[in-house]
Amino acid sequence: MSEVRLRRLLPGLLLVALPALAAGVPDPMRPPSGPDTVDAPSAAPQVLQLTSTLIADGRRVATINGHPYRVGDRVGDAMLVAIEPTAVVLERDAGRLRLELLPSRVKTRAGR
Repeated sequence: MSEVRLRRLLPGLLLVALPALAAGVPDPMRPPSGPDTVDAPSAAPQVLQLTSTLIADGRRVATINGHPYRVGDRVGDAMLVAIEPTAVVLERDAGRLRLELLPSRVKTRAGR
């Protein structure tokens, strides 16, 4: 086979061979699945994080773990019993739990 002919065939051969070589390489952006995946134990305690409270016009809403809750709502195995400007109180079988906002997250209305 002449060198010129080989140079013309080489790009075509690479186009056919490279996908076959890459077939065995896992996608690094795909989340793990299957038997290698380790699930967290379901009995593990849930970490609760208060990120905001809203008290305005008779409404009281607290954002815990990214979800909005009102007094009386269930938050995991606890019930939300109070929403204050900088904290919430949850009641569990084991007792009450108070979640507080970080001081840098406390905002008040202008003019108050």
